[in-house]
Amino acid sequence: QYFMDGFYPTGRANGGDRMDPSGQLVKAVLLNGAQSLRGSGITEYDVNQNFGRISLIDSLPLEGENAIRAKVVDRKTLEAGRK
Repeated sequence: QYFMDGFYPTGRANGGDRMDPSGQLVKAVLLNGAQSLRGSGITEYDVNQNFGRISLIDSLPLEGENAIRAKVVDRKTLEAGRK
């Protein structure tokens, strides 16, 4: 919904920035912002918690809520050595 409402890249809804994200992009965003679970005997990225809990506030820019800067590339081939 974030991408479909045009929140990327500014962090606020803008109809001109709407995009239909691929499943791969959604998965990457969710994994990127995941936060470790806390508790006895839990280590990061283990068989008990995998990548942790989803935290959307730690995943994508939201104006007035966080200072995240993100670069999103979707449905394009990336070449080695290019930025």
